[in-house]
Amino acid sequence: MREAPKRLNPDEIATVAAELSRHVGGSQPSVRAAAIEPNHVHLLAGSVREDLQKFVGRLNGRTSSEVGKLPKNADRARVWTSGYWKVFLFDDVGVRAVKEYIDAHNIRHGLPAEPYEWIAPCDI
Repeated sequence: MREAPKRLNPDEIATVAAELSRHVGGSQPSVRAAAIEPNHVHLLAGSVREDLQKFVGRLNGRTSSEVGKLPKNADRARVWTSGYWKVFLFDDVGVRAVKEYIDAHNIRHGLPAEPYEWIAPCDI
């Protein structure tokens, strides 16, 4: 590690949410659940119609750039680490379980289960 780990503060979490809205809100893929934690993000997304690595890279890059523009982060080179964890879900039971897991993250932080307007309804 070349820098100390980054933990997002509430303003930075709002910045990440705003940038994500530009990339997933109202378009493909639809996001059925999202939780933005101080040190990671959970997204339950529908089918991604581009190379998954490019999609995740774009989200990482854009959110990192926006957080990096904030004055307090002028000396940071990175926000996120490289890599990501993915799971492909093929049935409603799996989707429901993951949605409940992600929603619980928000509830634990005193937020609504679906705190962002760009979260699409989940009809399962």
